[in-house]
Amino acid sequence: MATVRPHGTFRNGFDLVDDAGRELGSFQGSAWREPGEVTAGGELAGFRRDGGRRFALDGRAGELAAADKPSMWSGRWVVHAGGQAYELARRSWLSRSVELRRGDQVVGAVHPKGFGGKAVVDLPAELPPAVQVFVVAVVLTLWRRESSAAGSAAAASGGATAAGAG
Repeated sequence: MATVRPHGTFRNGFDLVDDAGRELGSFQGSAWREPGEVTAGGELAGFRRDGGRRFALDGRAGELAAADKPSMWSGRWVVHAGGQAYELARRSWLSRSVELRRGDQVVGAVHPKGFGGKAVVDLPAELPPAVQVFVVAVVLTLWRRESSAAGSAAAASGGATAAGAG
């Protein structure tokens, strides 16, 4: 198990810390955009968005991991890392918790913990620390997108109500 320790309220970054308090890796992103950098095990890798339905983690030797959304209507993401394919999907449509599956088996999960980007992470040890940070960065980015969309929808409906009330 690990915990996400956000860098701050208005900053897009976090440290992934194990139960003993050791840092497994960190993510440092832009406050306004999705790309960033993953640091784990003394290595630096680039986190990038490639279109609207793909994220990639690039190291010195090339692509370390990728997450692809099979279709715009799908709620799941396929993560490729270390020659394996995993699926990231919500536990249920009411939950923000995301499960990592290999085939029909749940092998890990990311659960929100309170507010402010905190989360509890349980990912398999077979994933290198940089890939674990990548998976968490993808999940937090998706949560941030949802929150932003919900805020925009609320503002739009509030504006329409106020405009229509007059």
